[in-house]
Amino acid sequence: MIDGTSTSNGEADGLDAELAALLRRMASLHRPAATGPAGPRYHPADEARRLRAVLRTIDGALPPVAAARIWHEIIACQLRPAEFLPIAILAGGPGDPCDTATLARDHFGVRTTILTADSPHHALRLLDQGDAALAVLPMPAEERLWCIELAAAFADGPYGVIGRLPFVGAPLDEEALVVGPQIPAESGDDMALVAIEAGGDISRGTLRELLDAAGLEARWLSSRHRGGGGASDHLYEIAAPAGEARHRAGEALASVRAGLLQVLALGGYPRPVRTAGP
Repeated sequence: MIDGTSTSNGEADGLDAELAALLRRMASLHRPAATGPAGPRYHPADEARRLRAVLRTIDGALPPVAAARIWHEIIACQLRPAEFLPIAILAGGPGDPCDTATLARDHFGVRTTILTADSPHHALRLLDQGDAALAVLPMPAEERLWCIELAAAFADGPYGVIGRLPFVGAPLDEEALVVGPQIPAESGDDMALVAIEAGGDISRGTLRELLDAAGLEARWLSSRHRGGGGASDHLYEIAAPAGEARHRAGEALASVRAGLLQVLALGGYPRPVRTAGP
């Protein structure tokens, strides 16, 4: 209840009516979502631009996380039909702190249906079969190599990483990536996942030094060493749209090109809005 000492009940009722009218206007703008091979599409770049504008307009009148939750629920009702297909998540292992189901519902709305996949490859099959529209998988880390494992599938198929969750909030241990049909759109401030397959004589440290020297804002996420002095795979998040990130990473690594097997962009997504607190 609004404190009557600061706002009259009549004014509060009037604001409620204005809010209801605005919600009706937004609902009237509903149009059927574009569909792809796995059902209705999520448009991360468009949603990121709109939400960033909302947060600038609110300018601290509400906590950013609260404002984002309200906005996401409105968008979920406005743009995503009732028959929106389930979102696949990866079943967490013992002690895994990433609650991908909560992250998915916080972003896509409380009506989101969750479908648990046994493995990253299973999640991708659910997309292929049309049983899931998107997959939300834990942020890659040293013990989470799913993104490297799916690198070839992302390079050759219609799917890739298209979002990072939570989009608004403080940095968390519980973060995740959204996998779905790749959409060639940019939000104006984007990140990309780049996988680098290197020969055994090129270390992770060497790659990082070269990326830093080229002025790339690159964050190492995970690596997989194949043993026996063979090749290794390294995953980086780079501050640039996917195509640009792949090109610039390739240029940055020109001095060791003879030892590189391939540089792949596994997808791109809007840079999350990070706040100082929840």
